[in-house]
Amino acid sequence: MDIKIHLHDEYVIAGQRYILDEKNKEGLRDNVNSLIEFFAKEDHLNISMLREIYFPNDYTNELLTFQKENKLIEGHTQNDVAIGFAITLPIITEDNEKNIVIFYRPEILIGIIGVLMVDGNAFDEAKDEFFMVLNTLYHEFCHVNDHYHQKSMLDFSETNQMDILNKMVFSTSLSTWEEYYAYRMTSRRYPLPNLDKEHLMESLEWLSKRTIELKEKFITDKDMDYFWVNFYNDSFYVLRTAAGLYGTTIELPFDECEKTMEEINIMLQDTYFAQTFSELGEQLTILYDNYPNWNGFNSLLPINKVVINFWNSCNVYPEDIGGNRLWVGI
Repeated sequence: MDIKIHLHDEYVIAGQRYILDEKNKEGLRDNVNSLIEFFAKEDHLNISMLREIYFPNDYTNELLTFQKENKLIEGHTQNDVAIGFAITLPIITEDNEKNIVIFYRPEILIGIIGVLMVDGNAFDEAKDEFFMVLNTLYHEFCHVNDHYHQKSMLDFSETNQMDILNKMVFSTSLSTWEEYYAYRMTSRRYPLPNLDKEHLMESLEWLSKRTIELKEKFITDKDMDYFWVNFYNDSFYVLRTAAGLYGTTIELPFDECEKTMEEINIMLQDTYFAQTFSELGEQLTILYDNYPNWNGFNSLLPINKVVINFWNSCNVYPEDIGGNRLWVGI
């Protein structure tokens, strides 16, 4: 396995410069490829669709440039409550084949260097920090493995026959599944020491405030497209956050899992998201139990229902009105 790994000669992180000569870069490429081979063999991950890995210096600008050049949807996780450290990008080739490219923030590269250089005692002392780096690295490999299995489970040509609303709902459901799967798989290999349950609550409060602001703007300027695009992206982030939390929690030891789920349910019990979290977790777990033997897109229909009910719980009611157009009631 020889994944092409793109590295810069110099990185500046938190004001500190890191210089990589050709020998350093070749050593890093060999070590990252060895890690990938280890994960693929040890955990039966199929990484065959992965073609390239980028460690950019300017993550946002280099990522957006790449997305634009390859005619991909532009953007990444960056809002008032979170910032993403990596992204997996499926690219459809001229031969209608799907290849995968991964972008990691440069902090992950520096973390990998730390993991490779540290000795056993020092690793134990900084285990939590190194696990965070390896967790992020491994998480994206799980996405690659999932994309491989989706090829045989889903006929993506079916989406060409869907109206715009159904396309968006299925896309949301599938992406929500992808986060549940990647978080659950990663938690087996590199469990993190602290489960950030409070981040879900913070995200819900942010979404509630943002939705009110978007509705007020919509009432003033009547720009439905602006409202929907922003609400869709914001609510999408909350669903993925919830899916990741559920997937991580369910991999805890039984007693700890039961205790943590009870704490989350108590935390959510008086919110508009309580029912969504319970139903979403239940349906995602059913998908996981049947993976990778799904019944095509029909397997995602229960998730679709949860997604639509969640939007409705925010008093947002999208409808397809034909002609590749949506009408959104608020």
